[in-house]
Amino acid sequence: MGKAFIGLLCTLCLLGCQKEPSIGPVSNFPLSSDTVYGRRLLIGCEGNFQYNNASITAYGLETRKTVQRVYQTENGDPIGDVLQSIYRNGDSLFVVMNNSGLIRILADSSLEEIGLVEELGSPRHVHFIGSDLMLVSDLFSQLISVVDMNSLQVLRTLSAEQWTEMFGEAGGEVFAAGMRDSVLLRINVQHNLVDSIIQLRMAPEHLITSKDSLLIVGNTQDGGTLAWLTPKMELFYAGLDIAINDAAVHGNYVYVLGKNRVYVYNKKFVPIGGWKHGATTPYGLFISDDGVFVADVKDYISSGEVFYFGHDQQLKDRIPCGYIPQSMISL
Repeated sequence: MGKAFIGLLCTLCLLGCQKEPSIGPVSNFPLSSDTVYGRRLLIGCEGNFQYNNASITAYGLETRKTVQRVYQTENGDPIGDVLQSIYRNGDSLFVVMNNSGLIRILADSSLEEIGLVEELGSPRHVHFIGSDLMLVSDLFSQLISVVDMNSLQVLRTLSAEQWTEMFGEAGGEVFAAGMRDSVLLRINVQHNLVDSIIQLRMAPEHLITSKDSLLIVGNTQDGGTLAWLTPKMELFYAGLDIAINDAAVHGNYVYVLGKNRVYVYNKKFVPIGGWKHGATTPYGLFISDDGVFVADVKDYISSGEVFYFGHDQQLKDRIPCGYIPQSMISL
C-alpha cells in the first residue's frame, strides 16, 4: 500500500475481500535461472494486498536485460505480501514487507536472504542511525520501532500517536512524517521519545534528504506543495498547480512526477523544463546518473512497467515488471 493509498484501498475492497485461493492476479512471468550482471536497477513490486504476489524485477543498465521474480529464484519462496520499500545500507538491502509485518535483509550482490526482522506490525519505511540502530515507521500501531542492527530485534518503541511514513534529516536532526496531523516528528533516539513537532501546510507524503536539508512533498486541495526544511529549521514553500505523485532530487534539480509529465525545477522551485512520460497510472519516480525511471501501475491488477528515460529526456526502454511497481534502487 503506497502513495495512492485511498484509491488503492477502494480497488482492494473489490479484489481482495472475497478472495478465494485460486482467484486473483498470478504472475505472468515464469521463474528464470537467468542473472543480471553488472550495474542494475531493482524494481520492488508491491503486489496485490493479501495475494502474496509481491516481487522484485532486475534490469541490467548496461545489457538492458530483464529478469523477473529474482528474490524467489534465489531463495526458493515468494517474497511476501505488499512490498512497501527498499533501502540499502552498506552491502545489504532492506526490503520492507508491509502486510507480512517483516523486513527481509538481502545481500546486494546475490539477493540471498541473510537476515530477517519480524513482529513489526505494518512496517512502511526505515532509517539507519549509525551502524547500530534502525528506525521503522508503521501504518497502524502509532509507534516507531527501534531495531538493534546486530540482533535484529526490536529494542523499544517510540510513541508517534499517529500513522508514520518516511524519514528524513535536516541539520543533523532525524524526522518522521506524521500523516494524521500533517507534521514532522523530531526523533530523539537517545532519550527514547519524539521530542518536538513541526507543523506543515500539507501531509508529508514524501521526505527526501538532500545534503543537509529536507525536501517535503505533499498535496492540498489546491494542488501539490513542495517545501525545504533548512539546517536552521526554516521552512520555504512553493505551491504547484498540479497534483504530485512522487518526487526526487538529483544534483541541483528537483523532479516532480505528475499525471502526464515529469516536471523539473531548480532548488528554488523555479520551473526549468519537463516532458511527457507516457505512463497510464504513474506511481513512482527514481533518478540516478543513468537516467529517470517512471513506474506505471496500469490498472493495479495487470503487470506493471517502468519507463526509462535518459537525462536528455529521450525514452531509452520500457521495462516490464510485476504488480504495482513503486520502489526502485540502482546497484
